[in-house]
Amino acid sequence: MSLDVKDKICIVTGSTDGIGLGISKELLKRGAEVYMSGRSLEKIARLKNELAGYGDKMHIETMDFSDKDAAEAYVAAIAESRGIDWLFPNAGNGFVCPFEEMTQQQWENIVNLNVYGVIATVRGAIPTMLKQGSGNVIATCSLGSFVPAPYMSAYALTKHAIHGLVQSLHYEYLSRGIHFAGIYPGSVVTAIFERNNVTMPENATLLNQAIKEIFEGLERGDAEILVCDECRSYVQQKSGK
Repeated sequence: MSLDVKDKICIVTGSTDGIGLGISKELLKRGAEVYMSGRSLEKIARLKNELAGYGDKMHIETMDFSDKDAAEAYVAAIAESRGIDWLFPNAGNGFVCPFEEMTQQQWENIVNLNVYGVIATVRGAIPTMLKQGSGNVIATCSLGSFVPAPYMSAYALTKHAIHGLVQSLHYEYLSRGIHFAGIYPGSVVTAIFERNNVTMPENATLLNQAIKEIFEGLERGDAEILVCDECRSYVQQKSGK
């Protein structure tokens, strides 16, 4: 089965690097119209040049998804004017710190981006998807949605939250034509390790392989898209399969 996204309207948040960028590039290759966004003006300028060959199929702008009102308005504006077929709430970040050293502001920063930012983007899309009677929401969760993560309690909390949100909405909207799913990457070679001063595991999966596995999961219609052997192995062991 091949995933046909030709001329479909797709929004990928946090798409100037890593998994979000990989998803965006694959969607563009398959003929989708993709709305990309991120916080780095430098990365946006570079991608405008790199992806210029896609013409008016590629849109990219500056957006901070920790601003939940702006995030919801951004998605709603696109959905209401163009329709929306695929939403990938991907914007997020990790954070490594002993629990006792974390400040209230640090907690609020990561929850605003990783949780409220996702909720806001989904809220922006749902009214149009309900009118259409169709749509797909594919949120980036994590192996951290399942696995205890010492020194990453804030990240673990947010990814557990998005896992619960996506799986609940999967059943809530299934009969109304909207498909919700989560992407659960293990360790993937992206800049998130460098940003958080963490050594990248030697067995980290290359980004191209991770994107291949993500699109295979989308083609199957999985509600949980398990990416990387370490993630699949953990879930299988936990379920006793």
